[in-house]
Amino acid sequence: MRKLLTVICLSVLLIFLAAPAFAQQNDFGKRLEKLENTIGAWNFYGSIRLLAIWEEQTETTIGFKGSTPTGGDRDLTFDLQDNTRLGALVKKGNLSAGYEIALDDTDALETRIAYAKWTFDNGIGLLIGQHYTPAVVDVSDSIAINDNSYMWSVPYNGRRPQFTLSYGGLRVGLVKQHAQYVISGAPADAEIDTTIPKIEASYTYRPTKKAWFTVVGGYQTYALSSEIGEEYDIDSYVIGAAGKMKFGPASVAACVWTGQNTAPYGLLSAAKWTGANKSAIRIEADGLKDEQVLGVTSVATFDASKALSFEAGAAYQKTTSDRTGYTEDDETIGYYLQSRIKVSKYLWFIPEIGYFDYKDDLKGADQGQMWYAGIQTRIDF
Repeated sequence: MRKLLTVICLSVLLIFLAAPAFAQQNDFGKRLEKLENTIGAWNFYGSIRLLAIWEEQTETTIGFKGSTPTGGDRDLTFDLQDNTRLGALVKKGNLSAGYEIALDDTDALETRIAYAKWTFDNGIGLLIGQHYTPAVVDVSDSIAINDNSYMWSVPYNGRRPQFTLSYGGLRVGLVKQHAQYVISGAPADAEIDTTIPKIEASYTYRPTKKAWFTVVGGYQTYALSSEIGEEYDIDSYVIGAAGKMKFGPASVAACVWTGQNTAPYGLLSAAKWTGANKSAIRIEADGLKDEQVLGVTSVATFDASKALSFEAGAAYQKTTSDRTGYTEDDETIGYYLQSRIKVSKYLWFIPEIGYFDYKDDLKGADQGQMWYAGIQTRIDF
């Protein structure tokens, strides 16, 4: 009986002592809920990415924008990637917003994303600010050139200021044009006149959680006005389709697209990265000579385990020009193979090898090849 009374007394004492702690915890929860109702629910994140990569190019190679060696050089890049970022997301009722900055050891801070989105009760969303545009497609996770080595093989317009409406899988946006330039051969007094923003749209269909398909399109125009010569309209467009499907531990993804005058449009096409896109567009005696681009990308992945996966990709792009003397196709072919090693929830090692063949330029001159091998060390938090 005494033991029973002792146990009862101790239990009552423990409950009495723990009551303030429970009350305090409950009070903290109410305070947190009240704070979220006032300023919204905030989520901070970051990604630190260090790249060590060896690149070697042949004597005739022009080289991709962002790669270190050009013209028969070989070099090691060991640097903090310029897409290392810190960001924050906020959600409060129908309102969501985000801000993300890029960090680099040599450049000033750069705003990657700054947007706000209001979702009406009927499901229509309105996004304003800088974000990925509706026509952006990205199916590759290649790490070379700061994760950008295969942006030339897809319709990638980047993050631009925009006014975009969305409903379900449909997105339609007015997008800020890229900085335009006077086309070669224009009158000496030619001036750039922009009257409308870039127009982009996309529709994404997700039949299951393991598959998605999307179609994208965009149009842009600006004029070159002149008092001593003719006025020219520089029209650009892009249209494409992409998709991804997952089968157990494996997945496949692909993208095919085409466009006209993609350098003024702002796409990171292969010929632009090697300097040929702008020269492919010219004003001649009988009018404006446009350039056309066709691109195809395919990617396959395999998850060997929760900690190890593999990815292989191949891409092709062809640029043609109506300009006099530009009778050849400017082609680029690329291949890569990588593994993704997940050490923990936050830490990744991503080794990769790859090869680019720049083929001939628009005049038939050999542009050489490049191969690389490197590893990205990445901590996400």
